[in-house]
Amino acid sequence: MSARAVSVVGATPSPLGTISALLATDLHLYGESLGSALPPLGVAVIAVVSDASTALDCLRAREPDVLLIDMSMPGAPELALTLRADGPSVRIVAL
Repeated sequence: MSARAVSVVGATPSPLGTISALLATDLHLYGESLGSALPPLGVAVIAVVSDASTALDCLRAREPDVLLIDMSMPGAPELALTLRADGPSVRIVAL
């Protein structure tokens, strides 16, 4: 695999050199665009979800390295605050 790992502060790349990411946005085109643009950069998008509740479920089930979250999505600010308070290992990137 010739993918280049993306440097994300605090995230540890997997042995294959990729970082796993969950993309949470309610904007369909935005999700599709980012979902296809990130893999060539070494970011494995494990799922694209469109609401905060599904994002939380997916975070618990899949444990990605990074959460890319559209902060204009309903429930996103509350989800980010919940994750910060719980102190999980996932890094949050606000979009």
